[in-house]
Amino acid sequence: TRRSSDLAALITRPEVQVVAPSRSIHDRWAALQPGLAGKAWTRIEHGIALPPTSSPGAPTPAGRRPRLLVPGRLAPHKGLNLLRQALPALCRHADVLLLGSGDFGRAFKGMAGIEVIEHYEHAALPHIVRDFAPDLALLVSILPESFSYTLSEMFALGVPVAATRIGAFAERIDDGLTGLLFAPDADALVRTVSTCLTQAGQLEALRRTWWIRVGLALRRRLPGAR
Repeated sequence: TRRSSDLAALITRPEVQVVAPSRSIHDRWAALQPGLAGKAWTRIEHGIALPPTSSPGAPTPAGRRPRLLVPGRLAPHKGLNLLRQALPALCRHADVLLLGSGDFGRAFKGMAGIEVIEHYEHAALPHIVRDFAPDLALLVSILPESFSYTLSEMFALGVPVAATRIGAFAERIDDGLTGLLFAPDADALVRTVSTCLTQAGQLEALRRTWWIRVGLALRRRLPGAR
C-alpha cells in the first residue's frame, strides 16, 4: 500500500533512529518492514516504577505446600488454554494464585487449590505478593511478548519465574540462572514446575542468582561505589 511504502522510505532515512525494547520485537518489526533489517538500532528496555525488593525471597517453610503465582490478565493469547490444561496437575504439587486475571479468571473460582483475584490496585502488588509468598511465578503467554512489564515486576519483587520460551521471555531470562524457560505447551509447563519444586536447591539457586544481580545493581547506585 501507499502508506506502507511511505513508511518504509522514512525508516531508511539516515536521520531516523530506531529504538526497540527487545531484540525479539525488533525482529518482528523487521519482518514487517524489511528496511529495518540492515539499519542500526538501539535497545532501550522499558522502565519500571516498582523498586527492587531489598532481600531475596525466603525458602519454602518445611511442611507448607509450595505456592505458584500466575500474574496478569488471562486471555487466549496469554496462555489461558495452556494454563487450563495444566492446572489439574499443577494443583497436585502446589496452591495457585491467579492474580489480576480479569474476567477469564472467574472460570477457576471455587476450584480446589486455586485462589482468584480478578482485579487489584497496582500499588497493592508488592503487599499481595509478600503475603502470598509464592515460590514460583508462571508467565504462560503463547504469543511473543514485546517486553513484559510483568516479568520486570517479578524480577523486582524477587520471585523466581518460569516462562514460555518465546519472544522477550526467551531473550530476558537466562534459563536456569535468572529463571526457567519451557516450550509453550501444558506438558512442558507441568514438567518444569514439578522438577523445580522437587529438585533440591533449584529454587534457592534461582533466588541467590537474583540476589547477586540485584545487589550489584543497587551497589552501583550508592554514592562513591565502584
